Amino acid sequence: MSQDISASPYQGVPEIEIAIIKEVGSFGQQLGIISEAVKELAEKMGAMPPDREPRALTVSAGET
Repeated sequence: MSQDISASPYQGVPEIEIAIIKEVGSFGQQLGIISEAVKELAEKMGAMPPDREPRALTVSAGET
């Protein structure tokens, strides 16, 4: 896995971020884990119907 976490706009500790990426996963994988956890909590709290699948966006001809 190769992921650039250059320090220019970054304010954290690069050594910690590198360890997290190696042990947990890329930023995208981390967001996926967090998204699943939020979805599960929302379902348990009744804020979202269970097993609701995200709707796919469709674009009709001429709407691009």
